Amino acid sequence: MDAGQFALTTAVSTASHPFTYARVLIQLGHEPLSPYQTKSFIWFGKDILAYPGVFAYVGHIRRTDGFTGLFRGLSPRLISTLTSNYVGASIRKVLKSKWTLDANEPEGSVKKYLLETTQDMIARYAGIIISHPFQVIMVRSMAEFVGREDIYSGWLTPYSEIYQKEGIWGFFAGLVPRLIGDTILLWVTNTLVYLINSYIVKDKELQTYTYPACTHITTHFTYSFTLVSNIMAVNNAGLALAAPPIIPAFDSWRDCWSYLKSNNELKRGASLLFARTCNIPKASHHQALDFYMQR
Repeated sequence: MDAGQFALTTAVSTASHPFTYARVLIQLGHEPLSPYQTKSFIWFGKDILAYPGVFAYVGHIRRTDGFTGLFRGLSPRLISTLTSNYVGASIRKVLKSKWTLDANEPEGSVKKYLLETTQDMIARYAGIIISHPFQVIMVRSMAEFVGREDIYSGWLTPYSEIYQKEGIWGFFAGLVPRLIGDTILLWVTNTLVYLINSYIVKDKELQTYTYPACTHITTHFTYSFTLVSNIMAVNNAGLALAAPPIIPAFDSWRDCWSYLKSNNELKRGASLLFARTCNIPKASHHQALDFYMQR
């Protein structure tokens, strides 16, 4: 990673951090803002309860902790992102020099597609695994917003806290669903790109848009793995937000998946720009509103 890429990654991550922060809190089930009654665009104007969008959530964080409070968890996020990118790029460079195809192999062949996707998978695995401890600390430091703890927000304390209470595996909480989701994302995206560019889109300029478009579509279907990964990152972490009734204690990520599925929440936090449906079973809209007003 050169200086330009480093600066760009840092700038983009910093600028987008307040929204990432809000999304993580939403994923973890924290909804501090009262829902309101509105009309559903999908169900033909049916009355629904909805939470405000991400901008209102970011505003709530700023009112609570001030402007600098919007950047809670930024340091471990930057370390995680930069480490993952650097390790991934380094591994990919080595693999490309070691695993090569015959010079006569045609561009766009199945062999080339399989080789490049396998190289990408190994490189991304390495980057994710090595950087995941920082991801865990990022999510836990963000979760401290609710209980006002100060366990995972320091420079050294988080590492000793996790190691003493959870051992080395505590640094890899939520890793498995993250790897599964990333594997599906990579292979499905690359397969779609290969098929579309090989049989549908022949124009070289248009082909440059195929990958980002396919990634956007595939990300929607793999989002639930990201959600489960972040929830498992705070599982049994000793935080107010990571305890019942907000988040039950899970024995495995599969239990977390089943819990979210049973509550129709596998897409929780997926939509940020627009109002998010409030799922409150066995309660009328007025009862639910009264409940939130009395909290």
